[in-house]
Amino acid sequence: MSNLLKTVIIFIFTSALFFSFVNFALATETGLTPPRLQINIPTLDLSEWTVNNSGNWLGLYIKAIYQYAIGIVGILAAVVLMFGGLLWLTAGGNTGQVTEAKEWIKASLTGLILALSSYMILYVVNPDLTIFQPLNIPSIKSTGTNNATNNLTRSGDPLNLTGVTDNQSLTKAYEGLRLDPYTDSLGNLTIGYGHRLGIDESRDSITQEQAENLFNGDYTRAMQIAQSVSVRDYGTDFNTLTSAQQGVLTDMAFNMGRGGLNSFSRMFEAINQQNWVQAGAEIRDSTYAGQVGQRSNTNANIMASGQLP
Repeated sequence: MSNLLKTVIIFIFTSALFFSFVNFALATETGLTPPRLQINIPTLDLSEWTVNNSGNWLGLYIKAIYQYAIGIVGILAAVVLMFGGLLWLTAGGNTGQVTEAKEWIKASLTGLILALSSYMILYVVNPDLTIFQPLNIPSIKSTGTNNATNNLTRSGDPLNLTGVTDNQSLTKAYEGLRLDPYTDSLGNLTIGYGHRLGIDESRDSITQEQAENLFNGDYTRAMQIAQSVSVRDYGTDFNTLTSAQQGVLTDMAFNMGRGGLNSFSRMFEAINQQNWVQAGAEIRDSTYAGQVGQRSNTNANIMASGQLP
């Protein structure tokens, strides 16, 4: 083996050793919720994010991609290196094949060197190039100038059911009206009557008319979910329930979505048996009850009696 090849191999192991002791600096930031990644990287571990409450999840993601790529490059380099060695062993004195084998070996070692030394090159040029700073996203704070409640209360506050005459007004009473964006108990950016803002929706304040339009759309979807879960998942005849009982299921879908409502299997079993008291008890005896307080107790009473309060 030539001195040049020996030097290259030593350099590779030195680079790998240096890289194994490198710590990627991660800046931290508080107040953010964990990201939900659609494409996971095998080397990605967000436990560091959870422990340190770091806002630099993008830096962790790039770090994981780099580490994963280094592993792939190492495997490919080993395969090419073995292929070159096989060509050399089977050359049988054929100088052309020996030359080709050397080129394969040289190519594999060169690629491996570039991959392993890329971090060192960046660090020598500017150490800041290896530090991924967090995204500083300012939170939206309500100014309080456009808040309105219309004698309705937000979830968790003492319930004021004055003016409740139908199912929609009951859900409005539970949710309360906020014309400025705010963060709910689960960390979701919300506005109006509990409307969760999507990524492409404006973060500006809204009028009461806009809040009503948002609520009407949300409530219609919640009713469709309640009907679908009742009929398709549990064989419950939604139309045989009283209007108030339908409103309870719709409100639960409005508050928890399909997955949350679908988890109340024992409640639906009691409904199918027309055991209304037990159905109400299942609402009270749930994690949902601990989260929404008096809202669940009121819904349980409505389910048991079949009437609005």
